[in-house]
Amino acid sequence: MSSTFSQVRGSAIDGRARNPFFQKEQLKKLHLVLSANATKIRDSIVQDHARTEADVKAELWLAVRCVADAYTSVDPKKELQLEHAISEAKDAPDAKEPIGVIVIEPAKHTFLYSLISGLATAIANGNCVVVQAERTLLQSPQLILSLMQQALDKDIFTVTYEPVTDEALRCRSARLVQESPERRRVIATVERDANVQEAAKALVAARFCLCGKSQYAPDLVLVNEWIKKDFLKAVIQEFTLLSPAVGGVGQNRNASRSATLDILTKNGHVDVISCSGNMAIVDINDRQSSMLRQRPMEIFLAIHSITSMDDAITLINSFGRIGAHYVFTARPTAKYIAQFVDAQMTFVDHIPVTLIYSPLIPNDMVFSPSSSSPYNKSYFTLPSPRFTNSTAHSLQLSDLDAQVSLRKVDLLLADAMASLPDMKRRNTLVSRGFFEQGILTGAIMVFGGAAFGLSTFAYYTLRFIRSG
Repeated sequence: MSSTFSQVRGSAIDGRARNPFFQKEQLKKLHLVLSANATKIRDSIVQDHARTEADVKAELWLAVRCVADAYTSVDPKKELQLEHAISEAKDAPDAKEPIGVIVIEPAKHTFLYSLISGLATAIANGNCVVVQAERTLLQSPQLILSLMQQALDKDIFTVTYEPVTDEALRCRSARLVQESPERRRVIATVERDANVQEAAKALVAARFCLCGKSQYAPDLVLVNEWIKKDFLKAVIQEFTLLSPAVGGVGQNRNASRSATLDILTKNGHVDVISCSGNMAIVDINDRQSSMLRQRPMEIFLAIHSITSMDDAITLINSFGRIGAHYVFTARPTAKYIAQFVDAQMTFVDHIPVTLIYSPLIPNDMVFSPSSSSPYNKSYFTLPSPRFTNSTAHSLQLSDLDAQVSLRKVDLLLADAMASLPDMKRRNTLVSRGFFEQGILTGAIMVFGGAAFGLSTFAYYTLRFIRSG
Protein backbone atom coordinates (compact mmCIF):
# COMPACT_ATOMS: atom_id res chain seq x y z
CA MET A 1 0.00 0.00 0.00
CA SER A 2 2.99 2.29 0.43
CA SER A 3 3.11 2.89 -3.33
CA THR A 4 -0.56 3.97 -3.25
CA PHE A 5 0.39 7.06 -1.26
CA SER A 6 3.70 7.83 -3.00
CA GLN A 7 2.35 10.94 -4.76
CA VAL A 8 0.67 12.33 -1.67
CA ARG A 9 3.71 11.55 0.45
CA GLY A 10 6.01 13.28 -2.05
CA SER A 11 3.83 16.40 -2.10
CA ALA A 12 3.69 16.51 1.70
CA ILE A 13 7.47 16.26 1.95
CA ASP A 14 8.34 18.80 -0.74
CA GLY A 15 5.66 21.22 0.50
CA ARG A 16 3.71 21.64 -2.71
CA ALA A 17 0.42 22.14 -0.89
CA ARG A 18 1.92 24.95 1.22
CA ASN A 19 1.73 27.45 -1.64
CA PRO A 20 -1.24 29.76 -0.87
CA PHE A 21 -1.96 30.35 -4.57
CA PHE A 22 -2.10 26.59 -5.12
CA GLN A 23 -4.43 26.24 -2.13
CA LYS A 24 -6.83 28.86 -3.53
CA GLU A 25 -6.74 27.19 -6.94
CA GLN A 26 -7.68 23.79 -5.47
CA LEU A 27 -10.46 25.22 -3.33
CA LYS A 28 -11.91 27.14 -6.27
CA LYS A 29 -12.00 23.95 -8.39
CA LEU A 30 -13.72 22.12 -5.55
CA HIS A 31 -16.27 24.90 -5.21
CA LEU A 32 -17.01 24.86 -8.95
CA VAL A 33 -17.51 21.07 -9.04
CA LEU A 34 -19.88 21.11 -6.05
CA SER A 35 -21.88 24.00 -7.49
CA ALA A 36 -22.12 22.44 -10.96
CA ASN A 37 -23.28 19.07 -9.61
CA ALA A 38 -25.50 20.29 -6.78
CA THR A 39 -28.64 18.70 -8.22
CA LYS A 40 -27.00 15.30 -8.70
CA ILE A 41 -25.59 15.38 -5.17
CA ARG A 42 -28.94 16.39 -3.69
CA ASP A 43 -30.89 13.69 -5.53
CA SER A 44 -28.42 10.96 -4.55
CA ILE A 45 -28.56 11.87 -0.86
CA VAL A 46 -32.37 11.99 -0.87
CA GLN A 47 -32.48 8.55 -2.52
CA ASP A 48 -29.96 7.03 -0.10
CA HIS A 49 -31.36 8.38 3.15
CA ALA A 50 -35.02 9.29 2.48
CA ARG A 51 -34.30 12.79 3.72
CA THR A 52 -36.30 15.77 2.52
CA GLU A 53 -35.10 18.11 -0.18
CA ALA A 54 -34.96 21.05 2.23
CA ASP A 55 -32.82 19.12 4.69
CA VAL A 56 -30.37 18.02 1.99
CA LYS A 57 -30.18 21.53 0.55
CA ALA A 58 -29.23 22.78 4.01
CA GLU A 59 -26.36 20.29 4.16
CA LEU A 60 -25.31 21.23 0.62
CA TRP A 61 -25.33 24.91 1.56
CA LEU A 62 -23.14 24.24 4.60
CA ALA A 63 -20.65 22.30 2.48
CA VAL A 64 -20.38 24.88 -0.31
CA ARG A 65 -20.23 27.73 2.22
CA CYS A 66 -17.43 25.92 4.03
CA VAL A 67 -15.34 25.73 0.82
CA ALA A 68 -16.00 29.40 0.07
CA ASP A 69 -14.95 30.48 3.57
CA ALA A 70 -11.82 28.33 3.40
CA TYR A 71 -10.95 29.98 0.07
CA THR A 72 -11.39 33.43 1.60
CA SER A 73 -9.29 32.53 4.65
CA VAL A 74 -6.19 31.89 2.53
CA ASP A 75 -4.28 35.19 2.46
CA PRO A 76 -1.23 35.02 0.14
CA LYS A 77 -0.04 38.48 1.23
CA LYS A 78 0.00 37.53 4.90
CA GLU A 79 1.72 34.22 4.16
CA LEU A 80 4.37 36.06 2.14
CA GLN A 81 4.98 38.45 5.04
CA LEU A 82 5.43 35.56 7.46
CA GLU A 83 7.80 33.82 5.04
CA HIS A 84 10.04 36.88 4.65
CA ALA A 85 9.76 38.22 8.21
CA ILE A 86 13.22 37.02 9.25
CA SER A 87 14.89 38.52 6.18
CA GLU A 88 13.32 41.86 7.13
CA ALA A 89 14.54 41.57 10.74
CA LYS A 90 11.04 40.95 12.05
CA ASP A 91 9.82 38.25 14.41
CA ALA A 92 7.10 35.83 13.27
CA PRO A 93 5.59 34.47 16.52
CA ASP A 94 2.41 33.33 14.75
CA ALA A 95 4.14 31.29 12.05
CA LYS A 96 2.81 27.75 11.60
CA GLU A 97 3.51 24.84 9.33
CA PRO A 98 1.12 22.16 8.06
CA ILE A 99 0.98 18.70 9.57
CA GLY A 100 1.65 17.08 6.19
CA VAL A 101 -1.06 14.49 5.49
CA ILE A 102 -4.54 14.46 7.04
CA VAL A 103 -6.35 11.11 7.01
CA ILE A 104 -10.12 11.64 7.12
CA GLU A 105 -12.59 8.94 8.16
CA PRO A 106 -15.91 10.55 7.10
CA ALA A 107 -19.09 10.56 9.14
CA LYS A 108 -22.10 8.83 7.61
CA HIS A 109 -25.03 10.93 8.84
CA THR A 110 -23.89 14.01 6.86
CA PHE A 111 -21.24 12.54 4.59
CA LEU A 112 -21.00 15.57 2.30
CA TYR A 113 -20.70 18.33 4.90
CA SER A 114 -18.56 16.30 7.29
CA LEU A 115 -16.02 15.38 4.64
CA ILE A 116 -15.94 18.83 3.05
CA SER A 117 -15.51 20.60 6.41
CA GLY A 118 -12.35 18.59 7.14
CA LEU A 119 -11.06 18.55 3.56
CA ALA A 120 -11.41 22.29 2.87
CA THR A 121 -9.83 23.31 6.19
CA ALA A 122 -6.95 20.86 5.69
CA ILE A 123 -6.18 22.15 2.18
CA ALA A 124 -6.48 25.80 3.27
CA ASN A 125 -3.72 25.10 5.81
CA GLY A 126 -1.30 23.46 3.37
CA ASN A 127 -1.99 19.75 3.89
CA CYS A 128 -2.49 16.79 1.60
CA VAL A 129 -5.55 14.62 2.27
CA VAL A 130 -6.26 10.89 2.24
CA VAL A 131 -9.91 9.83 2.61
CA GLN A 132 -10.31 6.43 4.25
CA ALA A 133 -13.78 5.51 2.98
CA GLU A 134 -15.97 2.46 3.51
CA ARG A 135 -17.24 0.32 0.68
CA THR A 136 -20.96 0.85 0.35
CA LEU A 137 -23.87 0.36 -2.03
CA LEU A 138 -25.06 3.92 -1.36
CA GLN A 139 -24.85 6.24 -4.35
CA SER A 140 -24.06 9.55 -2.66
CA PRO A 141 -20.65 8.68 -1.15
CA GLN A 142 -19.44 7.26 -4.46
CA LEU A 143 -20.65 10.31 -6.38
CA ILE A 144 -19.18 12.81 -3.92
CA LEU A 145 -15.77 11.09 -3.80
CA SER A 146 -15.59 10.82 -7.59
CA LEU A 147 -16.37 14.54 -7.96
CA MET A 148 -13.62 15.39 -5.48
CA GLN A 149 -11.15 13.27 -7.39
CA GLN A 150 -12.09 15.13 -10.56
CA ALA A 151 -11.63 18.53 -8.92
CA LEU A 152 -8.46 18.09 -6.86
CA ASP A 153 -4.87 17.45 -7.86
CA LYS A 154 -4.05 13.74 -7.47
CA ASP A 155 -0.73 14.71 -5.89
CA ILE A 156 -2.48 16.11 -2.81
CA PHE A 157 -5.71 14.08 -2.66
CA THR A 158 -6.50 10.39 -2.83
CA VAL A 159 -9.19 7.94 -1.71
CA THR A 160 -8.61 4.49 -0.27
CA TYR A 161 -10.94 1.76 0.97
CA GLU A 162 -8.31 0.07 3.12
CA PRO A 163 -7.13 1.03 6.63
CA VAL A 164 -4.38 3.66 6.46
CA THR A 165 -1.38 3.03 8.70
CA ASP A 166 1.58 5.22 9.61
CA GLU A 167 3.86 2.65 8.00
CA ALA A 168 2.01 3.02 4.71
CA LEU A 169 2.17 6.83 4.76
CA ARG A 170 5.76 7.12 5.98
CA CYS A 171 5.47 10.86 6.65
CA ARG A 172 4.06 13.15 9.32
CA SER A 173 0.28 12.81 9.52
CA ALA A 174 -2.83 13.27 11.66
CA ARG A 175 -6.12 11.38 11.67
CA LEU A 176 -9.55 13.00 11.67
CA VAL A 177 -12.18 10.51 12.88
CA GLN A 178 -15.57 12.10 12.25
CA GLU A 179 -17.82 9.68 14.11
CA SER A 180 -17.41 7.19 16.91
CA PRO A 181 -19.72 4.91 18.91
CA GLU A 182 -17.56 5.72 21.95
CA ARG A 183 -18.18 9.45 21.82
CA ARG A 184 -18.86 11.42 24.98
CA ARG A 185 -22.40 11.91 26.26
CA VAL A 186 -24.56 14.83 25.13
CA ILE A 187 -26.94 15.99 27.87
CA ALA A 188 -29.58 18.72 28.23
CA THR A 189 -30.79 20.35 31.44
CA VAL A 190 -34.19 22.07 31.68
CA GLU A 191 -34.65 24.04 34.90
CA ARG A 192 -37.83 25.37 36.46
CA ASP A 193 -37.51 28.91 35.02
CA ALA A 194 -36.95 27.71 31.43
CA ASN A 195 -39.21 28.53 28.50
CA VAL A 196 -40.69 25.03 28.39
CA GLN A 197 -42.18 25.28 24.90
CA GLU A 198 -38.99 26.56 23.29
CA ALA A 199 -36.87 23.98 25.12
CA ALA A 200 -39.14 21.14 23.97
CA LYS A 201 -39.10 22.38 20.38
CA ALA A 202 -35.30 22.60 20.23
CA LEU A 203 -34.68 19.24 21.91
CA VAL A 204 -37.20 17.27 19.87
CA ALA A 205 -35.86 18.70 16.61
CA ALA A 206 -32.23 18.01 17.59
CA ARG A 207 -32.96 14.44 18.68
CA PHE A 208 -34.99 13.24 15.72
CA CYS A 209 -33.60 15.13 12.72
CA LEU A 210 -31.16 13.36 10.38
CA CYS A 211 -32.75 10.01 11.30
CA GLY A 212 -31.54 10.51 14.87
CA LYS A 213 -27.93 9.90 13.79
CA SER A 214 -26.38 13.24 14.70
CA GLN A 215 -23.26 13.04 16.86
CA TYR A 216 -24.68 15.89 18.95
CA ALA A 217 -28.30 14.82 19.36
CA PRO A 218 -29.17 14.92 23.10
CA ASP A 219 -28.77 11.49 24.74
CA LEU A 220 -30.48 12.49 27.95
CA VAL A 221 -32.71 15.37 29.08
CA LEU A 222 -32.74 16.23 32.79
CA VAL A 223 -35.90 18.12 33.79
CA ASN A 224 -36.68 19.77 37.09
CA GLU A 225 -39.53 17.86 38.73
CA TRP A 226 -41.51 21.07 39.27
CA ILE A 227 -41.98 21.62 35.53
CA LYS A 228 -41.77 18.05 34.29
CA LYS A 229 -45.51 17.70 33.65
CA ASP A 230 -45.59 20.86 31.51
CA PHE A 231 -42.40 19.86 29.73
CA LEU A 232 -43.71 16.40 28.83
CA LYS A 233 -46.88 17.97 27.49
CA ALA A 234 -44.83 20.33 25.30
CA VAL A 235 -42.55 17.50 24.12
CA ILE A 236 -45.54 15.34 23.11
CA GLN A 237 -46.98 18.28 21.21
CA GLU A 238 -43.73 18.87 19.30
CA PHE A 239 -43.25 15.15 18.69
CA THR A 240 -46.75 14.89 17.24
CA LEU A 241 -46.05 17.80 14.90
CA LEU A 242 -42.92 16.14 13.55
CA SER A 243 -43.05 15.90 9.76
CA PRO A 244 -40.64 14.90 6.99
CA ALA A 245 -39.54 18.55 6.95
CA VAL A 246 -37.42 17.79 10.02
CA GLY A 247 -35.33 15.48 7.88
CA GLY A 248 -35.18 11.72 7.86
CA VAL A 249 -38.36 11.30 9.86
CA GLY A 250 -40.50 9.81 7.11
CA GLN A 251 -38.69 6.50 7.04
CA ASN A 252 -38.70 6.20 10.83
CA ARG A 253 -42.47 6.49 11.14
CA ASN A 254 -42.92 3.26 9.14
CA ALA A 255 -40.22 1.37 11.04
CA SER A 256 -41.07 -1.31 13.59
CA ARG A 257 -41.19 -0.64 17.31
CA SER A 258 -37.82 -1.14 18.98
CA ALA A 259 -37.38 -4.47 20.77
CA THR A 260 -35.19 -2.66 23.30
CA LEU A 261 -38.14 -0.47 24.22
CA ASP A 262 -40.26 -3.50 25.02
CA ILE A 263 -37.56 -4.99 27.25
CA LEU A 264 -37.03 -1.76 29.18
CA THR A 265 -40.74 -1.22 29.79
CA LYS A 266 -41.14 -4.79 31.07
CA ASN A 267 -38.34 -4.16 33.58
CA GLY A 268 -40.29 -1.21 34.92
CA HIS A 269 -37.41 1.24 34.59
CA VAL A 270 -38.88 3.20 31.69
CA ASP A 271 -42.30 4.64 30.85
CA VAL A 272 -43.11 5.22 27.18
CA ILE A 273 -44.63 8.69 26.85
CA SER A 274 -45.12 8.62 23.09
CA CYS A 275 -44.00 6.35 20.28
CA SER A 276 -44.01 6.46 16.48
CA GLY A 277 -42.29 3.64 14.62
CA ASN A 278 -38.78 3.26 16.00
CA MET A 279 -38.84 6.74 17.54
CA ALA A 280 -39.99 7.29 21.10
CA ILE A 281 -40.21 9.70 24.01
CA VAL A 282 -39.35 7.80 27.20
CA ASP A 283 -39.32 8.72 30.88
CA ILE A 284 -36.58 7.02 32.91
CA ASN A 285 -37.84 6.55 36.47
CA ASP A 286 -34.88 4.60 37.91
CA ARG A 287 -31.33 5.93 38.13
CA GLN A 288 -30.00 2.39 37.94
CA SER A 289 -31.54 1.95 34.49
CA SER A 290 -29.07 1.02 31.75
CA MET A 291 -30.65 3.67 29.52
CA LEU A 292 -29.62 6.36 31.96
CA ARG A 293 -26.05 5.13 32.43
CA GLN A 294 -25.30 4.41 28.77
CA ARG A 295 -25.80 6.34 25.56
CA PRO A 296 -28.88 4.87 23.83
CA MET A 297 -28.29 3.47 20.36
CA GLU A 298 -32.00 3.73 19.52
CA ILE A 299 -33.78 6.89 18.41
CA PHE A 300 -35.20 7.77 21.82
CA LEU A 301 -35.54 11.10 23.59
CA ALA A 302 -34.76 9.97 27.14
CA ILE A 303 -36.08 12.18 29.96
CA HIS A 304 -35.27 11.97 33.67
CA SER A 305 -36.31 14.01 36.72
CA ILE A 306 -33.98 16.11 38.84
CA THR A 307 -34.75 17.78 42.15
CA SER A 308 -32.38 20.74 41.88
CA MET A 309 -29.48 22.26 40.00
CA ASP A 310 -27.01 20.54 42.30
CA ASP A 311 -28.73 17.22 41.66
CA ALA A 312 -28.30 17.77 37.90
CA ILE A 313 -24.65 18.77 38.29
CA THR A 314 -23.84 15.71 40.40
CA LEU A 315 -25.57 13.34 38.00
CA ILE A 316 -23.98 14.81 34.87
CA ASN A 317 -20.48 14.83 36.35
CA SER A 318 -20.89 11.14 37.25
CA PHE A 319 -20.63 10.45 33.50
CA GLY A 320 -17.22 12.13 33.29
CA ARG A 321 -16.53 14.96 30.88
CA ILE A 322 -19.43 15.23 28.43
CA GLY A 323 -19.26 16.26 24.78
CA ALA A 324 -21.94 18.96 24.87
CA HIS A 325 -24.39 20.43 27.37
CA TYR A 326 -27.61 22.21 26.41
CA VAL A 327 -28.97 24.34 29.27
CA PHE A 328 -32.46 25.82 29.21
CA THR A 329 -32.99 28.27 32.05
CA ALA A 330 -32.49 31.90 33.07
CA ARG A 331 -29.00 33.31 32.54
CA PRO A 332 -27.92 33.52 36.23
CA THR A 333 -28.98 29.91 36.79
CA ALA A 334 -27.31 28.83 33.54
CA LYS A 335 -24.09 30.51 34.67
CA TYR A 336 -24.08 28.45 37.87
CA ILE A 337 -24.80 25.16 36.10
CA ALA A 338 -22.28 25.73 33.31
CA GLN A 339 -19.62 26.71 35.85
CA PHE A 340 -19.75 23.36 37.64
CA VAL A 341 -20.57 20.88 34.87
CA ASP A 342 -17.53 19.36 33.15
CA ALA A 343 -18.46 19.78 29.48
CA GLN A 344 -16.49 20.30 26.28
CA MET A 345 -18.98 23.01 25.29
CA THR A 346 -22.19 24.51 26.68
CA PHE A 347 -25.08 26.20 24.89
CA VAL A 348 -27.73 28.19 26.74
CA ASP A 349 -31.33 28.33 25.47
CA HIS A 350 -30.43 27.11 21.98
CA ILE A 351 -28.84 24.27 20.01
CA PRO A 352 -26.82 25.39 16.96
CA VAL A 353 -28.12 23.75 13.80
CA THR A 354 -24.56 23.59 12.45
CA LEU A 355 -23.58 21.46 15.45
CA ILE A 356 -26.33 18.93 14.68
CA TYR A 357 -25.00 18.58 11.12
CA SER A 358 -21.38 18.55 12.29
CA PRO A 359 -19.10 15.54 12.52
CA LEU A 360 -17.51 14.58 15.82
CA ILE A 361 -15.30 17.41 17.06
CA PRO A 362 -11.93 16.38 18.57
CA ASN A 363 -11.87 16.60 22.36
CA ASP A 364 -9.04 19.14 22.40
CA MET A 365 -10.58 21.48 19.82
CA VAL A 366 -12.59 24.64 20.48
CA PHE A 367 -15.88 24.74 18.54
CA SER A 368 -16.94 28.09 17.07
CA PRO A 369 -20.68 28.31 16.26
CA SER A 370 -20.06 31.31 13.99
CA SER A 371 -17.73 29.36 11.70
CA SER A 372 -18.99 27.36 8.72
CA SER A 373 -16.52 24.60 9.60
CA PRO A 374 -16.48 22.82 12.96
CA TYR A 375 -12.68 22.65 12.74
CA ASN A 376 -10.08 25.34 13.31
CA LYS A 377 -6.61 25.64 11.82
CA SER A 378 -4.83 24.62 15.02
CA TYR A 379 -5.76 20.96 14.38
CA PHE A 380 -4.15 20.98 10.92
CA THR A 381 -0.98 22.92 11.72
CA LEU A 382 1.96 22.94 14.12
CA PRO A 383 3.30 26.12 15.74
CA SER A 384 6.61 27.16 14.22
CA PRO A 385 7.46 30.63 15.58
CA ARG A 386 10.56 32.38 14.24
CA PHE A 387 12.49 35.03 16.12
CA THR A 388 15.38 37.25 15.10
CA ASN A 389 15.30 39.94 17.81
CA SER A 390 16.48 39.50 21.38
CA THR A 391 13.97 40.19 24.11
CA ALA A 392 14.46 42.70 26.92
CA HIS A 393 15.03 39.88 29.42
CA SER A 394 17.66 38.30 27.21
CA LEU A 395 19.50 41.62 26.87
CA GLN A 396 19.45 42.13 30.63
CA LEU A 397 21.09 38.76 31.20
CA SER A 398 23.34 38.74 28.15
CA ASP A 399 26.47 39.83 30.06
CA LEU A 400 26.24 37.28 32.85
CA ASP A 401 28.35 34.74 31.02
CA ALA A 402 31.15 37.32 30.89
CA GLN A 403 31.41 37.12 34.69
CA VAL A 404 30.14 40.65 35.22
CA SER A 405 30.19 41.93 38.76
CA LEU A 406 27.52 40.74 41.17
CA ARG A 407 26.22 44.29 41.45
CA LYS A 408 24.25 44.01 38.20
CA VAL A 409 22.76 40.70 39.24
CA ASP A 410 21.82 42.11 42.63
CA LEU A 411 20.07 45.05 40.99
CA LEU A 412 18.09 42.75 38.69
CA LEU A 413 17.17 40.49 41.60
CA ALA A 414 16.10 43.42 43.79
CA ASP A 415 13.91 44.72 40.98
CA ALA A 416 12.26 41.32 40.51
CA MET A 417 11.65 40.95 44.27
CA ALA A 418 10.05 44.36 44.71
CA SER A 419 6.61 44.24 46.31
CA LEU A 420 3.75 43.65 43.92
CA PRO A 421 1.08 46.39 43.74
CA ASP A 422 -2.04 45.96 45.85
CA MET A 423 -5.19 44.81 44.13
CA LYS A 424 -7.66 47.56 43.35
CA ARG A 425 -11.21 46.51 44.03
CA ARG A 426 -14.16 48.19 42.42
CA ASN A 427 -16.24 50.32 44.76
CA THR A 428 -19.36 49.90 42.68
CA LEU A 429 -21.64 46.93 42.94
CA VAL A 430 -20.75 44.03 40.69
CA SER A 431 -23.10 41.43 39.27
CA ARG A 432 -23.59 38.40 41.48
CA GLY A 433 -23.99 34.85 40.30
CA PHE A 434 -26.56 32.39 41.58
CA PHE A 435 -24.25 30.97 44.23
CA GLU A 436 -23.18 34.40 45.52
CA GLN A 437 -26.80 35.58 45.53
CA GLY A 438 -27.78 32.56 47.61
CA ILE A 439 -25.13 33.35 50.23
CA LEU A 440 -26.18 37.00 50.35
CA THR A 441 -29.86 36.08 50.72
CA GLY A 442 -29.05 33.65 53.54
CA ALA A 443 -26.94 36.29 55.32
CA ILE A 444 -29.74 38.85 55.05
CA MET A 445 -32.24 36.41 56.51
CA VAL A 446 -29.97 35.45 59.43
CA PHE A 447 -28.70 38.90 60.36
CA GLY A 448 -31.97 40.58 59.49
CA GLY A 449 -33.79 38.27 61.88
CA ALA A 450 -31.22 38.87 64.58
CA ALA A 451 -31.46 42.64 64.15
CA PHE A 452 -35.26 42.51 64.33
CA GLY A 453 -35.11 40.45 67.50
CA LEU A 454 -32.63 42.81 69.18
CA SER A 455 -34.62 45.89 68.24
CA THR A 456 -37.82 44.32 69.62
CA PHE A 457 -36.04 43.34 72.84
CA ALA A 458 -34.65 46.89 73.23
CA TYR A 459 -38.06 48.43 72.61
CA TYR A 460 -39.86 46.39 75.26
CA THR A 461 -36.97 46.78 77.73
CA LEU A 462 -37.11 50.55 77.36
CA ARG A 463 -40.88 50.52 77.92
CA PHE A 464 -40.47 48.41 81.04
CA ILE A 465 -37.84 50.77 82.49
CA ARG A 466 -39.97 53.84 81.80
CA SER A 467 -43.10 52.25 83.28
CA GLY A 468 -41.12 51.37 86.40
